[in-house]
Amino acid sequence: MLIIQTLYYALPGMVANMMPILVRKRFGFLAVPVDFNKKLAGKKIFGTHKTYRGFVFGILGAVLIAYAQHTLYMHGILANISYIDYARTSFLLVGAALGFGALFGDLARSFFKRRAGMAEGARWFPWDQIDYPLGIVLFSLLVKPMTWEMMLILVVSGAILSMLATRTAYLLKIRDEKW
Repeated sequence: MLIIQTLYYALPGMVANMMPILVRKRFGFLAVPVDFNKKLAGKKIFGTHKTYRGFVFGILGAVLIAYAQHTLYMHGILANISYIDYARTSFLLVGAALGFGALFGDLARSFFKRRAGMAEGARWFPWDQIDYPLGIVLFSLLVKPMTWEMMLILVVSGAILSMLATRTAYLLKIRDEKW
């Protein structure tokens, strides 16, 4: 039950992590890198793949999932697995915090990859798989902190789900990299 509760709680952030890939060929006017192509010590700060489009749609997707969770909770549906008391907690806070957390984790990983001189899209195991779960864990502190068991479940299952989703997206030709 704790695994289901953890994944359900983290779902807005998990959706936020997928949204940039799903909208990458749309809304070109938002395809502006968050670092505006600036460099730090001669290296890209984040890279061209981290765009305002990804952040806007990632957070929007997270808020929509949190709204759906709120609605279900208020109707007594899935309330037994909800870690959040949506009667007392804003779905906007949940969606924005967990969505931003997932994207922040991804952005932080990109920052460190650029510092290490790694190319965009280069494989960096296990950080490519656990960046967004760590961001969700961190930003859950703004909503309702996870227990250490939930943190462990999210990092391990998030890594596994990330690998499965990435491979599936590659096979469906949605993504260029296998990892």
